[in-house]
Amino acid sequence: MKNAKLYDANDFDEPLVRARIEKYCSRLKIAIPERITDNWLQKSKWLFNLIRQDSSGVLHTTNAGLLFGSDLSTISCQNNYSIYRSD
Repeated sequence: MKNAKLYDANDFDEPLVRARIEKYCSRLKIAIPERITDNWLQKSKWLFNLIRQDSSGVLHTTNAGLLFGSDLSTISCQNNYSIYRSD
């Protein structure tokens, strides 16, 4: 997973993340607690690589996190690519 940006809790629509993680776990038969807590959701974001910490300890939101936890109409991802030609 690539880091998209420095972590900001506002990157995630928490009710949307909760619903999507519940559905994801259900479909993959991953156990979920009877009562979902904020702590469990945060750990799930780590487990599913929606957020990650770099080697210096800085927390980042991944590209997957932006896509999974955001209303797609509100996100902006920067893509850098090059086209190489062999002549």
